[in-house]
Amino acid sequence: MRNFRHDERGSITILAALALPVVLGAAALAVDLAHLRYSKARLQMGADAGALAAIRKLSNEADAVQAAVTIANLNVPSNAGNVTAPTDVQLIVYDPGTKTYKPSDAATPPTGVRVTASRDEAHGNAIKGIFAQLIGGSDTYSVSASAIAVVRGTDDPACVYALNATDPDALTIAGSTTVSLGCGVRVKSASATAISSNGNKARMTATSVCQANAPGFNPSGFNPTVTRCFSAVTDPFAAVEEPTPSGCKPGGTLTGTVLAGCFSGPVNFSGTVTLSAGTYYFSGSEVNINSNAKITGSGVTLFLDGSSSLKITGNPLIKFSAPTSGSLAGISLFQSRKAVGASLTISGNSDFNITGAIYAPATVVTFTGSGTTTNPARYGSLVASKVHFTGNSEIDFAVAIGAGQSGQEGKTVGGLVY
Repeated sequence: MRNFRHDERGSITILAALALPVVLGAAALAVDLAHLRYSKARLQMGADAGALAAIRKLSNEADAVQAAVTIANLNVPSNAGNVTAPTDVQLIVYDPGTKTYKPSDAATPPTGVRVTASRDEAHGNAIKGIFAQLIGGSDTYSVSASAIAVVRGTDDPACVYALNATDPDALTIAGSTTVSLGCGVRVKSASATAISSNGNKARMTATSVCQANAPGFNPSGFNPTVTRCFSAVTDPFAAVEEPTPSGCKPGGTLTGTVLAGCFSGPVNFSGTVTLSAGTYYFSGSEVNINSNAKITGSGVTLFLDGSSSLKITGNPLIKFSAPTSGSLAGISLFQSRKAVGASLTISGNSDFNITGAIYAPATVVTFTGSGTTTNPARYGSLVASKVHFTGNSEIDFAVAIGAGQSGQEGKTVGGLVY
């Protein structure tokens, strides 16, 4: 027995036997960790792809969710099962300043989407580890990845706003009118038919055309097609105070060189009229611009109070520009916010060229006429309660104001927002 105590033959075998479970366990754990890392990377690919697919459909929330689910599941290995369900897709409002987000709601349209892809018990696709099986257990691993994509180009400016919050025909094109815009259209109405067209020849071209909610149909004649706005539509001139009248005098017929001031009662623009720079305040006036009038001016704002109206007849020549400084900078025609339900009809004939905004936030503004395509009527921008384009004229708007939303593109890499 004493001899066996000092015999070392076979000790390696014993040590190997004792170490083998540890070595196999470490190897199994290494394999599991590698598998988890690979699965995490593939889930991230799926979440990224789903988020980018959803952002292109964001104007329709149901379509966005479905796109995220479909594309996320197509971008993971087939043996991973369904990694993304509709409940894993969250439509969000993203704040780029703080890099935080919150869920969107009925009052706040989504500007982004968060997509999660998972392999776990809840999805029925948890990962079975070699290590757990080796030690006789039944534990599984859970792993997930998320991606956020946000709308890119959220500062695309607009030059036509319709601010009525409920009307089903807040902006319409009809007849054979052609409206060309160098910027976007924003319609506040929550109606699914807020933007519509009537007639096969009516056309509107803009950088973007959107309304507060997803359109219920695709109205013809709009390029690009009508979508849902990605931010609330607000009055870009809401902070501008209405001017105060002083020293009002009877208007009568205005001709020749006219100085700025306050005019009351009937007012007729006739013949050649040169408007001096300043604000022309009309109090309780019926303002008529006759067909023979030729009106020019620089640094001019025409203001109509709540009880005044403007009528343009025939083919007058109207060419004037808004002030470039002061409280009414950029506004060429201002109809009071108190003129609720009022109407303003502007003939879209060829001799119109207004540099500045037509601001009539409580008024229905209608453009009509028979201008030519070689010499279209040109305006800076328009803010009204409702906007209607009809007739067979060509009308251009080209001066952007405020900020809206454009594009339906986003970018996300590795779950980070760009």
